[in-house]
Amino acid sequence: MAQARLRVGGAVHLVRNDPRHPHVRRWFGDAPPSLVLATLEATAEAMAPPLGLDLRCNDALHCSTDRAGYSSPTGRLLAVCPRFFSAPAEGLDSRYGILIHEMTHIAGNTDDHAYHPHRAEQLSKAAPLRAADNADNYEYFVETLPR
Repeated sequence: MAQARLRVGGAVHLVRNDPRHPHVRRWFGDAPPSLVLATLEATAEAMAPPLGLDLRCNDALHCSTDRAGYSSPTGRLLAVCPRFFSAPAEGLDSRYGILIHEMTHIAGNTDDHAYHPHRAEQLSKAAPLRAADNADNYEYFVETLPR
């Protein structure tokens, strides 16, 4: 969670200081940067201690083999599944990225319109407002932040 907090902070900084940066446009197209920033700021705030979340691990009832995590905004529930623990520490679909994905559902009420990097990038071009409402776009935006 500490790594996710740090990376979301960097994402907030980029969008706040350079809202038309090519990296922002790569993942959110022509969506209003204020909308993207609001979701990132809400996510950062929700990730700040104390979390106030119902945290669960390896819930056999809800964890399928392809699921890394899940969340429920109404119950402020964040759960990780076995696949989370085999995810890489860095890069795409990282552990911190999975947490960011799920936290945008909780804090920003995002949806799952498209999964995977290629589809998320396509969404940013075809439907920027949906990209700004898609949890994977936030995950990949943060995971690929320029250094």
